[in-house]
Amino acid sequence: ALEKDGKTKEALQHFNDAIRLKPDYMLALINRGTAYYKLGSYQQAIDDYNQVIRLKPDYADAYNNRGTAHRDKDDFDAAIADYTQAIALEPKYSYAYVNRGLAYSDKGDFDAAIADYTQALSLDSKYAAAYSNRGNAYGDKGDLAAAIADFDRAVALDPMYASSYK
Repeated sequence: ALEKDGKTKEALQHFNDAIRLKPDYMLALINRGTAYYKLGSYQQAIDDYNQVIRLKPDYADAYNNRGTAHRDKDDFDAAIADYTQAIALEPKYSYAYVNRGLAYSDKGDFDAAIADYTQALSLDSKYAAAYSNRGNAYGDKGDLAAAIADFDRAVALDPMYASSYK
């Protein structure tokens, strides 16, 4: 609850205390990883997600979260591998498809990104961010008509989704 209130550093101390008492406390490890991530300490976040994965190798969220930390460190191949593992564990994980699409876009592989956004939309047709991100990928490929159509869909689903107004 402290972390949600913007008190990430205070929450981090509580997670550290909990982990000192119980080193394999998975919930505290995943939450501490998220706190480290929010503070920009990506390697510490990755280290915590690694511990979670060692404790529970089939926990898709840990792979997804670790992938996001890798992506923010510009390690796109590691991010893609983690998102792929999250999807293998949870094939209907639309958020992991969108995240993997972002990593593919970061690498300049817009076709793979579009395929992932399209898959996410087949799982959740009301996912405004997936439309917006796919619109960005289409735009990067030079397909402006498809980009505009996706931005329009994103705005229709969520008029407050600012990144669709490009």
